[in-house]
This record gives sequence, C-alpha cells and structure tokens, in this order.
Amino acid sequence: MNEKIKVAICDDVIELCNYFKNYFDVCHDIEFTGMTHNTSDCINHVKQYKPHILLLDIQLETYSAGTDVIPILKEASPDTKIIILTVHDEPSQIYTALSNGAVDYIFKSAPFEQILDKIHQVYSGMNSLSTEITDALLKYTQSLSSQNLSLFYCINIIARLSKSEYDILIDLYYNNYSYKDIAKKRFVEEITIRSQISRLLKKFDKTTIDELLDDLNQTGAMEILSKTLKGNKDTQ
Repeated sequence: MNEKIKVAICDDVIELCNYFKNYFDVCHDIEFTGMTHNTSDCINHVKQYKPHILLLDIQLETYSAGTDVIPILKEASPDTKIIILTVHDEPSQIYTALSNGAVDYIFKSAPFEQILDKIHQVYSGMNSLSTEITDALLKYTQSLSSQNLSLFYCINIIARLSKSEYDILIDLYYNNYSYKDIAKKRFVEEITIRSQISRLLKKFDKTTIDELLDDLNQTGAMEILSKTLKGNKDTQ
C-alpha cells in the first residue's frame, strides 16, 4: 500500500485515545492525525486533516452527541469514512449512526488487531457489518412498525448484493432501464441480465421487478442506503 491511511479518533476517554495512538504509531501503513475529545474539536480536526478514517465514540457531551455530529462531519469532509467506536450495543444507536452516514461499527472491547482489520476493510471499501452488529439490528426491528420492518428487510438484502447486482438494481430503480438497455450498457447478452435479475428477485423473495421496485419505493431503502453504499461503490 503506497498511501498511508490517515486515521483520527474522537473519544472523551483520553486513556483510550492514547492506547490507540500507541498502536497506530507503530503501524507502517497508518498515519495517526490526532485525537479529540468533543464534537467541536472533532469537527475542526476533520476539516483540517481530512482523515481517511475517523473512529468516533457515540457518547461524548451527550448520550447521542457522536451520532448527531456525523452529518456535520460528512459535510466537512465527505471522503472521511466514519466507524462508530463504542462500548454500547443498543440497536437503535446502531441504526441512527448508519442512517446518519457512518459506514461501520465496532466495539471498544475488540482486540486492536480486529479494529485494525476493520480500518483496512473500510478504507478499501470491502467492509461489511459484523454478525454481532447485524444481529443487533435484527433485534431492533422487532420493535418497529411493519413498514420499517420492510425497510430493514430491504436494507439487509441490498447491503449484501454484489457490485454487479447493485449496479443493475440502480439501473432498474433510478434509471428505469429495460433489460435490453442494461445488457447494452454492460456489453453482455440480454439473457445474462435476465439471469442476474432472476437471482436478484429470489434474494428479495419477489416474483416481478415491478413488485420489487414498488417495495423499495415504499420503504425508501435505496435513499437511506445511498450515502452509506456510495463510499463503497466509489472505491470499487
């Protein structure tokens, strides 16, 4: 890896920040840009240093200060990818963080090697939510309305599509392309696209494209995921 990964951390526990700094300082492919301990300093740091990765605590000045500041951080540095770093596994917090623009989530208690792996995955665009986090999200859906249950169902599937499947879904949902249009765009036979779409429908347990697109439109899943998946899509 030629370019070092610029990493910053925002946590109100100074000892934890120093713990991470000591590890990052000896990582040959990590450039530690610094630590902050509140949202105001974090915003200024992100504006100045534009880190590739920000490890962000949820509870700073308030219970939800970390998740609340994510949209401001993304506006200050759109290319900075935010990994929520916390001791809490409350599903509603996970949902809010991801909805606001975080790309992943890891517990402070995780071994440093696991956190480092997560940083590399997110930086390279290969990250996916851990089973632990996915389970927490699924538990949260139990308290949601039927519409939001459908939303989480759709998000759970979309987040696991291949890049090819996701691109086809984009062409169907946003561009209203026909099978022939998609095949022409991708320089393949139409039968190949039909086969891919057939597999796509099976994943969503739908029988027709119209039925799938209608569900996606009603839940708003594509719009909610767009800011999270865009970073991954741009790096692939």
